[in-house]
Order: sequence, then C-alpha cells, then structure tokens
Amino acid sequence: HRLPIFIMNELTQDPDSCLMKMKNMEMHKLYAKFRDEVEAEVKKGRIKKVNPDHLFLNLLAMTGYPFIAKPVVQGLFELEEEGYSDFIEQHKKDVSRFIIDSLKP
Repeated sequence: HRLPIFIMNELTQDPDSCLMKMKNMEMHKLYAKFRDEVEAEVKKGRIKKVNPDHLFLNLLAMTGYPFIAKPVVQGLFELEEEGYSDFIEQHKKDVSRFIIDSLKP
C-alpha cells in the first residue's frame, strides 16, 4: 500500500532520477505492449474505441490515488485502518467493473 506514496515522493524529490530509473526498467516497452493490445482489441471490435494513453492514466489514477491520498480518504469517509482496508478491497472490485463496463462496445 505504500508503493504509490514512495513513487510520488521520488517524483517530487528527484524527477530526473526517477524518470531515468523508469527508462532503465524499460517502462516504455511495457506501456507500448499495453497500447498495442488496446489498439488490437479496438480493431477486433472487442472494446470500444479508446485512447490508450487516457485509459492508462485513468487506471493509474483510480488505483494509485486512494493510497496517495489515504489520510484524505480516511478523513472524508471517517474510516479507521480496518475500515480503510475494507474500502480499498471494495474499490479494487469497483474499479475493475468500471473499466470493463466503460470498454464494452
């Protein structure tokens, strides 16, 4: 649960170093594979036309933000640690369903 916070901290403290690490890990190749798969599924008509860049960013936002903003989420929804964990478990299911539903042709 702490990885998104670590990544945000690294991006804030030393963005050039973080970007270099991402290049070294060949993140662009992983994203290219994601983009190619999305475009192939669009061409096959299995999913509706969507910009892969925006889809990827939406996935990052919906999955990362609840961790990055944990204190805000807990305060807004009045959640203790156990309640927050339960909330996150449900959020995982909701995000999956949301993405799947948004891609149906």
